[in-house]
Amino acid sequence: MKVPTYYQNQLEKALQAAKSTEPITFAGMFDSGVDYLFNLAVPLLKAELPKKITPVFIDLSGLTTEKAINSELSFILNHTFAGIKSQPDYLDIAAQVRSLSAKTKIVFVVYLGQEGMVDQKFFLLLNRLRNLLGWNFSYVLFLTNRLLLSSKYSGPLIDKVLKRNISLIQPLDDDNSKTVADNYQKRYQEKLSKAVLQKVVTQSGGNPGLIKALYLQAAADSKWKKPDILDERLFFRLRGIAKDLPEPFVKALLNPKGSADKNQYLESLVRYGYLKKHSPSYRNFSPLLEEYLKKHIRSIPHTLEKSNTDKVILHFSKSQRKVLKHLKQNSGKIVTKDDIAQVIWGKNWEDRYSDWAIDQLMHTLREKMTTSQIPGKIITKKGEGVILVTQK
Repeated sequence: MKVPTYYQNQLEKALQAAKSTEPITFAGMFDSGVDYLFNLAVPLLKAELPKKITPVFIDLSGLTTEKAINSELSFILNHTFAGIKSQPDYLDIAAQVRSLSAKTKIVFVVYLGQEGMVDQKFFLLLNRLRNLLGWNFSYVLFLTNRLLLSSKYSGPLIDKVLKRNISLIQPLDDDNSKTVADNYQKRYQEKLSKAVLQKVVTQSGGNPGLIKALYLQAAADSKWKKPDILDERLFFRLRGIAKDLPEPFVKALLNPKGSADKNQYLESLVRYGYLKKHSPSYRNFSPLLEEYLKKHIRSIPHTLEKSNTDKVILHFSKSQRKVLKHLKQNSGKIVTKDDIAQVIWGKNWEDRYSDWAIDQLMHTLREKMTTSQIPGKIITKKGEGVILVTQK
């Protein structure tokens, strides 16, 4: 598969920063390819860094507590440097890294996941190691904008660690987007017409995750003309992008009018890739995000009234409504993944079966049931299926 030129340039930045032991942060919106960059950086840095520099590759996705992160760091250090014992806390890890740096320069290459949540003491550890070891220690961070924009992660320490040298991953231009789409065509062996491919690229706004969701929609439907925003794969990604943004940013994104002098969030939204300047005003990077925000952010407070079940149910996709109906009909009984697949895809369920798609649908269904105050709770029975439990 061909690596888009844009990502090749970002990888070159990562390599040069690691060689010079200069900290750098790569940040982008949800599903912007930051995880893809991390995965590409691992073999590149292993192969290209001089022997005097030892990269330590750390994937902290899903790990948010001090205990979990410390355990992962101890395990990886032991794996990278044979004979290292597990360390009980960050201070002991700092002491261990300080000892190791006498023999080699150390670069932490860290993926922080899509969640945008991590124990802040971890950043204190990075800063302390940098202060203690100088050019003998550095780090390359891969994270989402969610962490940078959250008011929870602010202040001099966060700014120093995360923003001292930052490369913001922007939505891709047409050429790079087409490279991503072409990779999916080769992977899934389903070629789109030039017109449909261009529509996929345009609607995605250059976000790789949206490109994938739209490509899969178009590949599955020979008559595909417009995106189905309620398709689970597309909805999941749009929701993730929206969750990057605190409320004031969402409001600015919904009404991107006026000047940056009057609305302090507009230029930040441009800088982080959510808006594009469209003289004399601004526009969303993707028309799909604008549609999602208008239909599923503004309308939610009005559709979650307990007395209006019909409007609430309209907030669910067609597949989600079908699965919810089946679960209600079998309330208290185990419903297997095969059962759910047949509900979603009908007679062709075996050909179209996807564990990932089912898991995402069930995850979204649980969330919507909670926010919409739909009675009942979906419980997973590992290795068997799910059960809808309703209160008597």
